[in-house]
Amino acid sequence: MWFSYFSVAKKLNEKQAIAISARYFEKGDIELVSQQGNFQNKSIGNDFTLDATFAQKVSEKLSVAGTFRYIRSNQLFINSLTNYSNSTQQVGAVDVSLFYKTGFTINEKQVDWNIGVHVSNIGSPISYVANVKEYLPANLAIGTALTHHLNQNNLFTLAFDVNKLLVPTRNPASPSSPIAQKTVLSSIFSSFSDAPNGFREEMQELILALGAEYSYKNTLKIRSGYFHENENKGYNQYFTFGLGVEHKALALNTSFIKATTNSPNDETFQISLICAFN
Repeated sequence: MWFSYFSVAKKLNEKQAIAISARYFEKGDIELVSQQGNFQNKSIGNDFTLDATFAQKVSEKLSVAGTFRYIRSNQLFINSLTNYSNSTQQVGAVDVSLFYKTGFTINEKQVDWNIGVHVSNIGSPISYVANVKEYLPANLAIGTALTHHLNQNNLFTLAFDVNKLLVPTRNPASPSSPIAQKTVLSSIFSSFSDAPNGFREEMQELILALGAEYSYKNTLKIRSGYFHENENKGYNQYFTFGLGVEHKALALNTSFIKATTNSPNDETFQISLICAFN
């Protein structure tokens, strides 16, 4: 598996900014089996997205942004050496987000408080098999972060966010569901109240994440975090450890994931490079 990401952003003025980003995900070989554990076929695929974003500062504390996304998804299904099929799909989607920042003081020390709301992948369903449409993974993310200015050189940030998929809940009696039958907006709103086991299962669908960062002179940054999915809703649970170094126009960030469950993210190493111009 391979995931790569690239983005570039530019401020047009003090209140407006634009950005372009691209992502590529090589999924690797995925073997599909029946409920009885019998091999059905192998799937090899990749996804590519290209985003264009416009952000507007509404006031000193509030900003809004919108993104248009082009998605190209390619899947190759192999049943045998001579029996295979290929499906390439192209769809569009949009994101909308709000960002609010404020601050206060504790014992004469400045504390920055940020709140963000992001709804992503609002778009038409995608179809790999004829007459079988699947929902895009629309997602609601709500997060907040507190940054405490300990002194001139030391900062400490604590962040927490909650994610929820905005697609109909799968019915255990029909593992192939949900086949996209509702409109986009209808599927998003119904995702808050369609769990077969009611409110308890709806709460299990929440994905929780907690993170902390220590920054010294805005040059050296040490990070750690925890990611939690319910055991009935993916069961990805892992710790993250990271280190960042900034010097002039360059920033290098690394992180390592250690799972506490049988997660595909276990022992994942990530690295990113940031370059700032002007």
